[in-house]
Amino acid sequence: MVNITTAYSQKDRVERKLAELAILGFSFSNVRGHGTHGHLPTSWLDASNISFTVITTEELADKLLHRAEHELIAHYPGIAYVTDVMTVSHTLLPHRT
Repeated sequence: MVNITTAYSQKDRVERKLAELAILGFSFSNVRGHGTHGHLPTSWLDASNISFTVITTEELADKLLHRAEHELIAHYPGIAYVTDVMTVSHTLLPHRT
């Protein structure tokens, strides 16, 4: 799983990078918190920060983390990390009738 948290203004940029890697399934949400940049004032217009969660293969996770590091985090506040996960998906569960 890859998590990328950055300024809301970068939402479209991150979605384009995901599409370039053919990653079409992901979750995102607005987030607020405290970090190395301290409290950053927000308004309704900038909608604070945005966090993307992508569950993908190890190969794509490595590519995505590399792009996040060099094309996003190097230029904008944020953090990206990879962690192992185990998933249960509706499509993998037996269907009940």
